[in-house]
Amino acid sequence: MTILEFEDRLNTIYQTLFDNNLPGNNHTVSTYFDALHPFINALPGNDYPFFAFREATDERIQFRLSCRHADLFMVKKNEMEQEDPIVSIQEEQDWTSYEFNLTTLLLTEYVHWVSAHANNKLDIPFTGYGIFVPVKKHWNQFFNPFSYPNKIWIGKAIKSVIYIQHETGTLTCIARDAGVLKQAHELLTENNMMQEKIRIINQKITGDGLKLLFAIDSIKKNIPVTFLLDEPGSSKNDYEELIEKSKQTLETLFYKNKITRITEEIAIEITESAYEGELKMQEYADLKQDLTVNAFHFFEEDLLIVFLAPNIFLQNSINVQVDYALIIQDLSIDM
Repeated sequence: MTILEFEDRLNTIYQTLFDNNLPGNNHTVSTYFDALHPFINALPGNDYPFFAFREATDERIQFRLSCRHADLFMVKKNEMEQEDPIVSIQEEQDWTSYEFNLTTLLLTEYVHWVSAHANNKLDIPFTGYGIFVPVKKHWNQFFNPFSYPNKIWIGKAIKSVIYIQHETGTLTCIARDAGVLKQAHELLTENNMMQEKIRIINQKITGDGLKLLFAIDSIKKNIPVTFLLDEPGSSKNDYEELIEKSKQTLETLFYKNKITRITEEIAIEITESAYEGELKMQEYADLKQDLTVNAFHFFEEDLLIVFLAPNIFLQNSINVQVDYALIIQDLSIDM
């Protein structure tokens, strides 16, 4: 990342949160530290230094950050002349390269530091992947440094910035004002509210996969669900990502009523197949009314919905393979 690109990213964060024009920079911007300086000084109510310590020698620049005061960082001066030097951390008396760039550290920890000042912020502890359902829906990942554990997300339409600390399992959302913060809180907790409507009431690990029983309030029914990975997991934790995907899918099916469209398509296809391409409306209506969901099988790339039509097909199941866009891929009847 060049110094100009670094300034642009800092400005995006600053404008998102404060909507102010940054005061002119009187410094000669020849280093990343110079580029950062005006964004530190312009922060409203700034009384907390970004750097707890910074010292330059002939060969290196050493520094501690106020939000990470336990770590002593270092960049080599000769690498500062190149694009985006690698940061080292002192361990005992040795310097260890952690393979992330200076801009990654400064950008991410700038947001961390801003959150220490912010009046309009909230902290949400998290485990697993559930929190990323609303985050990915309403925020864009600002940049994705593979080697650094903490990440920044910028609101798509909502003026807010999210700082995710994977080290501690904490999400911090910083908002422009109290109204935006309230909206962000509602968006970030919508998945928790959905989880109350789609509850796990039983679970069992088998040799083939994970079997759960979901209670779905909207249809007042308990539905068995099987999760199958390409390589079977040994604990529920191995299935967390697929479980979260299943809850999002079930929300779409039963709370946004997409199951109705799938049921109609099944009834049309079976009726037309039975009558050589002719759609007999009474038979179609009877089958549509009779179709009920009996079970789900979730795979990594798609899912299988098992229907019953007890008045028409007695105990025969109707297996419908759909992708995660809920488009039917295949249909079969167990005779």
